[in-house]
Amino acid sequence: MNNHEISGHTWSHSALTTLTNEQIVAELGWTRKSIRDVIGVTPLSFRPPYGDIDDRVRAIALAMGMRPVLWTSSMEGVAPGGSAIQWDSQDWRVHAGTVQSVPNQASFQAILDSSPQFSNQTSSSYSTSHQGVVVLQHDIYVESVNLAIGYTIPYAEAHQPRWNLKTVTECQPRFDGTGKQILRDAYLETNTDKGNPAYVAFMSGSDNNGTSYQTTVVTDGSVTRTVTRAIPSSSSSSGNGNSASGRVDLGPLKFIAGFVAMVFGGAILL
Repeated sequence: MNNHEISGHTWSHSALTTLTNEQIVAELGWTRKSIRDVIGVTPLSFRPPYGDIDDRVRAIALAMGMRPVLWTSSMEGVAPGGSAIQWDSQDWRVHAGTVQSVPNQASFQAILDSSPQFSNQTSSSYSTSHQGVVVLQHDIYVESVNLAIGYTIPYAEAHQPRWNLKTVTECQPRFDGTGKQILRDAYLETNTDKGNPAYVAFMSGSDNNGTSYQTTVVTDGSVTRTVTRAIPSSSSSSGNGNSASGRVDLGPLKFIAGFVAMVFGGAILL
């Protein structure tokens, strides 16, 4: 996949908060299966259409072993009553014909320049250890791809101070506190971060070797993070260790989930 990260984006691009529990499961589950059928690995993340998400959708997604990814928004520097700055390229509007490409690209680059961690070190949101933004762009239209390849990427690569372009997963901390995740952690079959809550949920609380994990929230001063530790297993692993099953109860949502962890014979995606 040439160092790109593949994630889910639902089956029919519906606003997830308007759907029933069962429909949300179908939207995420069938999309994930189709991705696995094509590329051979199962994504552990998804982007909700329109950024539409609430705690019910988050709970269902996590129970299925998927974490949501949203683009950055900020109220830093916004006048009272104003709208948040969205790190949204609006490139889809160029395809729709509602905006012209040149002024739209100029607006997007101005938003990139407003990233607090690069442009304003006195900003309350500036942090030397928590830098970076997630940017929304689309690859389904010729116009948006041409804008990304011809303008956005060259602009980002030439920016001073220099930006370090990474996939979303590579920006995430490992849940054992030992640094950042690597690209292969984006997929069930190649994941190395066994404390990743999405991975733990997918595996019904157990990895391929039957090791169970417990995730707790730790507050140290002003920093709150999750810490995951291995705990002794009270039961034996199922079958040959390559499958796990569990019952998930989420209020009105009750379903039996049988999860299969495929052993992806030595393949490493970097």
